[in-house]
Amino acid sequence: MKKATILFTLLCIIAALCVSVTACADEDPQYDAFFSQWQNAIEDETPIKRIAIPGSHDAGSVGMVPIACTQRDAIADQLRGGVRYFDTRVTQSGGKLKIFHGPIKGVDFEPIATALATFMREHPSEFVIVDFQKLSTDAIDPLLRLLDTSGLRDLAVVNATDAAPLEFVDALTLGDVRGKILFTWGEADDRPAPIPDGAQDWLFPRNNDECSLSGSVLDSLYQGDLHRKSSEEFIRSAMPEYHEHYADKDKGLWVLQCQRTGGADLYLSEKSHNDNMNAYLLDLYDSPELERVNIVMRDYVTDHDLQKVKIILGMNDAKGILSADHASEYRAKIAA
Repeated sequence: MKKATILFTLLCIIAALCVSVTACADEDPQYDAFFSQWQNAIEDETPIKRIAIPGSHDAGSVGMVPIACTQRDAIADQLRGGVRYFDTRVTQSGGKLKIFHGPIKGVDFEPIATALATFMREHPSEFVIVDFQKLSTDAIDPLLRLLDTSGLRDLAVVNATDAAPLEFVDALTLGDVRGKILFTWGEADDRPAPIPDGAQDWLFPRNNDECSLSGSVLDSLYQGDLHRKSSEEFIRSAMPEYHEHYADKDKGLWVLQCQRTGGADLYLSEKSHNDNMNAYLLDLYDSPELERVNIVMRDYVTDHDLQKVKIILGMNDAKGILSADHASEYRAKIAA
């Protein structure tokens, strides 16, 4: 009897996982063409650090089991849905480059690289940040080769000046980088990964979770204990601390991490957090902190009829950085 009970329990768990995994992947989502080229509405002279950019946490985790899945759409679809920052984690497994989240391995990275290259060539108004936040050491060389063979290397933002990486990126405007990808380089096996020889002009150093490294072009402060609190306590505790950190640095790009952490099903966890986080971000429209907002990273960022994307894009209107020629359409699309 005990064996039968255990088997039945296991089957129930497997069935639940299958349902959740299926729920973690939208099939061929349809998005208005506006969201594929929303940066067309931003003035060329706008510093990229001033633009409010929808960001995707663990961007390639679609299809993973519930404890690791943070997005329902593939990266190709997220691009069409307006996402322009991708938290990207790559390892090597079975001779292939794979996306990973913790111990869980997911989709191949090669089709993602192809999709990124295709999208950028078809949408020259857009600028994208691919943040290699975490890597496995054995993935570095094959990843660099893939960036070459996929054509992504040709699309990279390149520092052809004598300026240090942080100074260079801090001064970039949207007009400087349209049609380009800014690649940021993070940790390999939980240690800062040195930028490979010959790549120092197009792979830019990003900070660690604690933001304890100097000279990084992108800060993404993460204090895990705060993200495990209730939704209300997380917003009350983490958000002021994160804003204060970036106000003190006042240079380069920064990611406001808005997702909670933990739980057996991250989709259900995010559903309970969604309304609170949306309300917080809408309140920023009339806050002095608005000018500092840059990349806003969320789980399931293209869910709910692009509600999260629209809230983030609305910040650009509130900042006053829309071109007169495109402002009316921009407002109409994010209000729809």
